[in-house]
Amino acid sequence: MSERDKIMEDFPKLYAQKDLPMTHTCMCWGLEIGAGWLPIVRRLSEKLEAMIESGETPTLQCVQVKEKFGGLRFYTNISNDKVSELISEAYREASVTCEMCGKPGKEGGDGYIQTLCEKCHKI
Repeated sequence: MSERDKIMEDFPKLYAQKDLPMTHTCMCWGLEIGAGWLPIVRRLSEKLEAMIESGETPTLQCVQVKEKFGGLRFYTNISNDKVSELISEAYREASVTCEMCGKPGKEGGDGYIQTLCEKCHKI
């Protein structure tokens, strides 16, 4: 099982939309990010799933996780100050983390913007 699939399996309430068709959600495509950001998404998922389980946000579900313009995008069906704060923390962490390997990185690119370390940028 891939780490992407394991994250969605470990947090079933947050990723409840993963088996819905693309006419209902973008989660049908899974976590559309490089391996370097998976630990960031796992930590965010732990915090959000805890909020669901505690009853603080019982209907919270993730609807899409992807990279766009070199940044992590994590979209949910509902938002409040706490959810927005947690997602913003993950965005900030990803903005200085190589999407491919997880080492320190920075945004850049020629035409297609990515957040990469020097080594992965050269690949």
